[in-house]
Amino acid sequence: VNELRVDDRQTEEPVVATEFVATSLSSGGNGPEKPQGLEQILRDNACVKFHNGERGYIRCVVTPQSWKSDYMVVDDILKPGGKTFERASFVVEAHDPRVKPA
Repeated sequence: VNELRVDDRQTEEPVVATEFVATSLSSGGNGPEKPQGLEQILRDNACVKFHNGERGYIRCVVTPQSWKSDYMVVDDILKPGGKTFERASFVVEAHDPRVKPA
């Protein structure tokens, strides 16, 4: 989940949009929840609000009032019968491009 600015190096600039990005559901094997070096990536990139390498998809609920994204992950894509669960949820309210935990 990224908060986008016209110039992301200028953190005092207003957020103009939120970007929701997911990993692929099944390629490359099981991904890590927290990739190596994540803490440094988050420190160096104030625009990044959530990052997860696990395999899954985003379930979105869109209304005139908000956009809610649930990050759904599969516990093990290498075996039949893997369980899907919600890792995190975020919402963007109408007229406010900043993201908040749902």
